[in-house]
Order: sequence, then C-alpha cells, then structure tokens
Amino acid sequence: MAEAPVAAPLDRLERWMQAVVMHPGGAEKGIRAPGAARLHPQAARDPEAVITRSKALTALERLGIYAEMYYLRLIEVLTAEYPTTRTILGEPEFDRACRAFVARNPSTTRTLQSLSVRFPQFLARHLRGRRNARLAVAVARIERAMEEVFDAPRAEPLSYEVLKRIAPDRWGGVRLALTPALRLLELDCDADAYMTAVRSRQPLRTPRARTAYVIVYRHNLRAWRMALSREQFLLLKALAHGAPIGRAVHASCRTMRISAERLATQLARWFRDWSAEGLFVGLTELPQR
Repeated sequence: MAEAPVAAPLDRLERWMQAVVMHPGGAEKGIRAPGAARLHPQAARDPEAVITRSKALTALERLGIYAEMYYLRLIEVLTAEYPTTRTILGEPEFDRACRAFVARNPSTTRTLQSLSVRFPQFLARHLRGRRNARLAVAVARIERAMEEVFDAPRAEPLSYEVLKRIAPDRWGGVRLALTPALRLLELDCDADAYMTAVRSRQPLRTPRARTAYVIVYRHNLRAWRMALSREQFLLLKALAHGAPIGRAVHASCRTMRISAERLATQLARWFRDWSAEGLFVGLTELPQR
C-alpha cells in the first residue's frame, strides 16, 4: 500500500515536477534521474508519495501526460517554424532532432519566440555526416531568419527618390541605415531555390555544394527571401557594417569586369529594387574633413 503523499515546500515541489516533466526519457526515467531524486528521494521509490493516483491512472501515468505534452508542444512550435527543414529530414528524423534539441536547450523565457534561436547550429552538429545535412542546415538558417525578421522592430523605409538625390561624388560621405528586419546569409548550397521548389510543388533536386547568398527581410508584414549575387551581398554587408556608400561600392564591385557606365546602371537598379522592398531606413551625412 502506498504511503500518504508527503508535503514539501512549494518551490522544491515545483523544481521536482519540472525535472521530471522535462526529462527526455519521459516521466518514468525522469522521476529516478539524479536531479529529481535529489529534490525528492522518496518520490524516486514511490511516485504516489508525491502525486496521488486517479481512478483511471497511476501517479506515474499522470506525470507521463505532462511529460509527453511538454515535448509535443515544443515540437509543434519547431514544426511551424521549420516546415521545409522537416520536409528534408522527414517527420521521424525531424522529431528526434527536436526532442534532442529541446532536451539540451529548454525554453527559459515566458514566450517561445526565442526557443529555436540555436536550432540551426544544433542541426549542424546533430546531422554531421548524414545525407542532406548541408541542405537541412542551410534551409534551417533561412527559416530561422524568417522568424527573426518577422518580429524585428519596425522602421520607416527610405524612398528611392531620396537616394536618387545623392550625387555619386557625395557617396564617400553618406552612410545608409538598413532596416532591422533584415538578415544577410552566406550559405554553402542554394537552399533558397530549393525552398521555392518545395513551396511551389516543383520537382526537387538536392542542390550541389556551392556558396550562395540570400537576404531575408520583412516587407508589408510578411517575411521574404531574395537570392543575391556575391557583389550585391558584399555591398549590403558593407552598408550594414556602417561603410559609406562609396567605400561599400568600391569594396564589393571592384572586381566586376564591366564599364563604369554599365556599373552605374546596375547600381541604380539595385538601389531602386532594394528601396522598393524597404531595405533602407535612413541616411547620415558624415562631416567633411
């Protein structure tokens, strides 16, 4: 016959419950794990010393419901944030990766917005040497960036008309501010094209290994992706790091084998398109020396 439940200080009881519920092996293993056993040694021998049974369930079965729901809820969040990553890995492998990730990176905030911040880095280690690992990690980086830009602070975009008024001979003394809802990603395969194929139900081919450049940004309350050339990426990266327009253009385009006139036309098109997407949110004129 089980002993009557033993009263314990509330904070210790809460920590014990958390240790049991969050154990990756489930409630049965969690209740006997060192962390929980130290908090409540008697419960490790007899769970009903802490949790009463119901008419239909034992104490351990009742705890098991909470333990399973903890992981199911967090896997549900990760599934919503990484749908294409899940497609690449398949449901069983993705769920196993999520459980392993949550076990090592439990949520520590009141909301779940930052739960998956380290998920792409975790996958890079967890999937090392496995088929499609490179693609899964690259796609996960894009999908994480899409979450980040969606929640990033809002800033009023700068129109292209303002940019057009900056004469090229002034570019050395003007800095452009980029929207906080922007992420620049250098990837080791063309994950952006693969994501487009998945979402448009086109035939899927694993992209070969090569450097690819993508920006992820928010525009009109939606997260968008855009593939870039190396020169475009380096230009935006230099601007993001605070380089004046002239220095950023020189650093990113100096190896392009085109005429000055054609380069000017190309730059005008880039800045026009990026302005239309709301990438620029301010400019600063540097003091003249």
